[in-house]
Amino acid sequence: MTEYREEFNKDFENNKKKVKEFTSCESKSIRNKIAGYITHVMK
Repeated sequence: MTEYREEFNKDFENNKKKVKEFTSCESKSIRNKIAGYITHVMK
């Protein structure tokens, strides 16, 4: 998150797409949890 801070914002859907783009996470639930955490931190 520190490297790509400008890519993330308060929108969960945007963060979900960015997490998929920047990670190699195969699990949808794990990816959503990461995006949810980032959204929470950005708020």
